[in-house]
Amino acid sequence: MTDMLKFLDANVGPPKTPLERAMRDAQKPRAPMRPGTQIGLNWITTKASSGVEYVWHNGGTGGHRTFIGFDPARGVGVVVLSNRSVSADDIGVHLLDPASPLTPKPAPPPARLAIDLPAAAMAKFAGVYALNAMPDFKVTVTLENGALFAQATGQGKAPVFPESDTNVFFRVVDAQLEFTKDAKGDITGLVLHQMGAKQPFTRTGQAPQ
Repeated sequence: MTDMLKFLDANVGPPKTPLERAMRDAQKPRAPMRPGTQIGLNWITTKASSGVEYVWHNGGTGGHRTFIGFDPARGVGVVVLSNRSVSADDIGVHLLDPASPLTPKPAPPPARLAIDLPAAAMAKFAGVYALNAMPDFKVTVTLENGALFAQATGQGKAPVFPESDTNVFFRVVDAQLEFTKDAKGDITGLVLHQMGAKQPFTRTGQAPQ
């Protein structure tokens, strides 16, 4: 957060250094994105119906969303860092433009109940699974000291909990893994259920020991 606030400060107000002048140039709109919104060199400029014009960008990865934005005319800005899977843009935009409403609070995810599975049954889940649409992105499932863990490419390892003999769920994020089997009952892949999407993975190898 401290670094992001320093970056925000360097982008707001009259430029004081050659670097800050270059940063102002990056903010200048260069192409339309949609009505009322244009994009510069990475920065997006939106003019709201209220008349407030703000410069912003957002980002995210599994389980996290971020927003940075500022109103150049008023010299104020905001940084939002969140540990959730849905956009945090509404919070940042509302702070810059109070006329912009906050998104209604979403319904809580359904409660999930972990069940006990024999270690031999959980061991069948262990393996490396590649996303069909992007094979370089993989999920590795391991069984360690009687507990299951899943780790996606570039992300940390997280515990998962069985809720049936084919499904496990995360508690750190609202996501589930549904394992698929062939006619012989061998695990051949999985489907990642997250944010309404169903992404199929194919099993490509054994989990590292």
